[in-house]
Amino acid sequence: MPIIADIEDLAPAELLLVLSLSHKTGRVTATRGDQKTMLTLRNGSILYAASSAVRERLGDILVKRGAISEHDLQRALDRQGLLLEPRVLGTVLVEMGLVSTAVVHQAVFSQFEAVIRQLLTWDRGELSFQFSEVPDLGAFLIDPAELLVVIGYDGLGPLVKGLVRLALKRAATKTA
Repeated sequence: MPIIADIEDLAPAELLLVLSLSHKTGRVTATRGDQKTMLTLRNGSILYAASSAVRERLGDILVKRGAISEHDLQRALDRQGLLLEPRVLGTVLVEMGLVSTAVVHQAVFSQFEAVIRQLLTWDRGELSFQFSEVPDLGAFLIDPAELLVVIGYDGLGPLVKGLVRLALKRAATKTA
């Protein structure tokens, strides 16, 4: 059964934290007039974020940062199109040896941060979460709690802030 709520009643940050802490998999859709934001989560981590208001693609971010050239981007996109098993662009770039995993992760983080930052400015609209299977395409996963901390989102109550700190502590312990 999907979750549907008005943003006035359930803030996007609150929904993301609940989904993250409960390791849910599925798709979040937020709409406000003609604006739309879509997030895909696997086990509580964001693996896709897009918005009608934020149009920066991963390849463009990496070119703008000087991590890859336009030529390298085109080669990777061509290769991605030829793969029998679908893979996300970041994974293709790493497999081709054009960038490190860390560089792609930073770019994906920035891309998702821009989408989430924009979504957090909404004071009205509708949120929905649909539970669904999400295929593993070699995507880079981003923790919503970490994004909210970096953004400096201050709309969280003390209990939720404590949960964010707990989630970050758990994540740090897993990577250590």
